[in-house]
Amino acid sequence: TLPWFANIRVNVDYETLKALKEAGLRQCATGFESGDETLLVNMRKGQTLEQQSVVMKNCRKLCILVHGCFMVGFPGETKETLAKTLGLAKDLNPDSAQFYPVMPYPGTGAYKWAEEEGYLATSNFDEWLTPDGGHRCVLDLPGLSPKDLEDFCEYAVRSFHFRPRYM
Repeated sequence: TLPWFANIRVNVDYETLKALKEAGLRQCATGFESGDETLLVNMRKGQTLEQQSVVMKNCRKLCILVHGCFMVGFPGETKETLAKTLGLAKDLNPDSAQFYPVMPYPGTGAYKWAEEEGYLATSNFDEWLTPDGGHRCVLDLPGLSPKDLEDFCEYAVRSFHFRPRYM
């Protein structure tokens, strides 16, 4: 069987995961997003912390590698919820992880929310990218500047990947 990769949601059941594994699934990317239940509701992700834990346990049981995806900057984000998200990542212990600020692309609900609340740091789209083409955080939330969110994501990646348990 040819090994392959897929994006999966946290609400996928064990039997489906087992069938995917039998068909050659080797690794998946899973959007755990946040370690705070209220933020998950605010994001309208349709998932719970319990589901996150269950899918991680099921992937481990089936020997499916997991790349955890975490996002910051949704409605209600605080320094405390950022810490919960990093704590969740470490508790779930996926095989690798990424942390990124929400990008409120025009035409999305996130953009409408950020625009209506006055949370866009700039509406000049030329300023949404770094000189090398990377995304720049454009959310300026109460108590969390774009730099705060970017700095957290950089810190979280280092904190997750350079801990003794991971290494």
